[in-house]
Amino acid sequence: MLALQDGRVTFDPGGGGPIPTGSYTNPVDDVAFNIVVDPSTGRIDWSASFQNQPFGIDAVVVKGGPSFNAYVYDPETPAHPETDASSDTGLLPPDNCGNGTQCGLSHVLFCYDRPLQISKTADPHFTRTHNWTLTKTVSASSLNLFNGDAGDVSYTVAAQEDVTPPLDSFFTISGTVTISNPWPFPANITAITDQLHDGTPITLSCATGVLGAGQSENCNYTQAIITAIHAGDARINTVTVTVDPSSQVSGGSATATATYSTPTTENHTSISVTDTDSGAGGPWNFTGSGSVSYGKTFDCSGQGSQRTYGYDFNNTVSDGIGDSASAKVHVDCYSLAVNKTAGTQYTRSWTWNIAKSYISPALTVDTNNDHTPDALLVHTNQTVTLNYNVVVGATSVDSAFGVGGQITVSNNDPLRDATLTALVDSLPTASGMVVNCGGASTVPAGGQLTCTYSASLPSATSQTNTATATQQNYHYAANGTGTAAGTKDYSGTASVAFAGPTTSVDQCVNVSDLFNGVVPSSLANGLCATPGSFSRTLSSAASFNWDPSLGTCKTIAVPNVASFQSTTSPANGSSTATINITNQDCALGCTLTQGYWKTHSTYGPAAHPDPDWSSVGGPDASFFFSGQSWYQVFWTPSSGGNVYYSLAHQYEAAVLNGFNGASEPAQVQDAVNTAFLLFNNPANTPLAIGRLKSNSPLRQQFISLSALLDMYNNGSYPGGPLHCSEDSASSSSP
Repeated sequence: MLALQDGRVTFDPGGGGPIPTGSYTNPVDDVAFNIVVDPSTGRIDWSASFQNQPFGIDAVVVKGGPSFNAYVYDPETPAHPETDASSDTGLLPPDNCGNGTQCGLSHVLFCYDRPLQISKTADPHFTRTHNWTLTKTVSASSLNLFNGDAGDVSYTVAAQEDVTPPLDSFFTISGTVTISNPWPFPANITAITDQLHDGTPITLSCATGVLGAGQSENCNYTQAIITAIHAGDARINTVTVTVDPSSQVSGGSATATATYSTPTTENHTSISVTDTDSGAGGPWNFTGSGSVSYGKTFDCSGQGSQRTYGYDFNNTVSDGIGDSASAKVHVDCYSLAVNKTAGTQYTRSWTWNIAKSYISPALTVDTNNDHTPDALLVHTNQTVTLNYNVVVGATSVDSAFGVGGQITVSNNDPLRDATLTALVDSLPTASGMVVNCGGASTVPAGGQLTCTYSASLPSATSQTNTATATQQNYHYAANGTGTAAGTKDYSGTASVAFAGPTTSVDQCVNVSDLFNGVVPSSLANGLCATPGSFSRTLSSAASFNWDPSLGTCKTIAVPNVASFQSTTSPANGSSTATINITNQDCALGCTLTQGYWKTHSTYGPAAHPDPDWSSVGGPDASFFFSGQSWYQVFWTPSSGGNVYYSLAHQYEAAVLNGFNGASEPAQVQDAVNTAFLLFNNPANTPLAIGRLKSNSPLRQQFISLSALLDMYNNGSYPGGPLHCSEDSASSSSP
């Protein structure tokens, strides 16, 4: 068995029996033991681990008989703190059990500490610095240029490494101390100290106090300065952790050595020399004394809009460690100037359009059965007033545009003439541009060159006219020799503004109206367009009478033509608005309302029944799938919103009116036929239709058909028979 006694582990077989081979774990601190026992000799092999890592044992006591053998691995002397063992073989019990025999194995006792796990690093640092001297010269210190010219200079940069030895400095040490408590017991840390072997203390950021089971802490020390040291020296750094003796976890120490053999930072073994001019070609790297030369080209690109410009270029090289050298070049720049004038002219021509449309009265008759009114209904000898709108508009087109003026080129250089390679005047859409300078191409020093220009343009759009003078530029070598190289453009502008046309064509028109071939009448005389998109709406009215000579039962097209005529040219145009007018006085018979038909059956109450009831089988004939007779349906109110009876009443009246000789327009006949199909459907009973929701398409169809037939039965349907005068309805029910 495994037992813990006074911080030690004892294996006791119990009952005096032999210790068995096996693996055991101390339940107090999870230290694992693997024991192999030879029963014949009592020999023991063992190994110990903690958290799957080798674990140090101070001593193992093997007991047999009245005595024991002690195997000590850690005498706990300062000179040998590292001699704990994690395994061993061949351990035996005492051999003094009489008659020269070896004692039998009875107990094994493992003795060990529970130390904190302590580690540290010690990193050496020091800096070595080299010294340098820089110089810089330039071949030419001043240049005189036109804007667009260029001039070269030559620079020389020299670097000299100093012969004095480099400087070693800033000896420091840094590192990390890690303290971990792997044990299931807290450790009360009372002190943590760190020092070099010569006694120099190192300041740590470690906190003392209780370090809980399974916890750890890292302590950093950074860049601690070391004095009285030179390159090649070494320093031993030791950290010591002290734990309260009452803790079940012990302290310990760790050591690391920092050797200052190689500088961690070595400054300026070589230098990289940079130039404040990004185009100089650097950086240049020097690992010893030397020099480089490079050329630079100057120009007047920074001159901008300034006609006279001068600047100093201070060119400086530096090595980033405090050494620098400079050279200065001065540049004077001159430029040309272009000024111009612009005058304009153009002609504006107007194009007119006209559109006529019918306004009222509204069309009410559908003559082609497409369910859209397309004709106005009138009766014989009826006169109606027709109203129209006439929209007259005009747009303008400008042409024959021209522009012209003077171009002046000025030279502000007091010493040098300027040679022009070109002088052009441009507008984006100009044609036939002519520039005349009298054959001259040189602008004298401090003087001017004056030229004239003219061109045609396609529109009167205000724009900017630009004249451009192109000057020959030169590139000057470092020795002053100039070579033609490129050109420089100078521009001047003038606004091309068209305040108004010099000539106007077709700006005004006369507007007239011709109705149905009658003599035209004037709508507007001298109507003049204004600039931009012009539009004017005119109103007209015409009187139409359906003369008996036109006949009846027919539809005719009635045209109305509006036209315009320019006051200054033959330009003209027209627009026709045609409407259909129909006369349907030929309708046969007349219609009677549902009130008449439901009171003129054999059931009364009218004294004389109408014989047309027999055409539907009499008042007792079954009305489709209603479960009622025609007579009963007539007298069933549609109150409560049951649209079945609303349509049934109008359908019955329309059918009886037809048998009575009243003609039916095509749409009325379609409505009667559609109603027949709805009522002849077994699913469309009064109960089923009455339950339809208000938004049901079928319910809406019943309502629509009922309204159309109601107009017909009341004699108000366009083109249908009028209402019979002998209709006298009774409100009495049977």
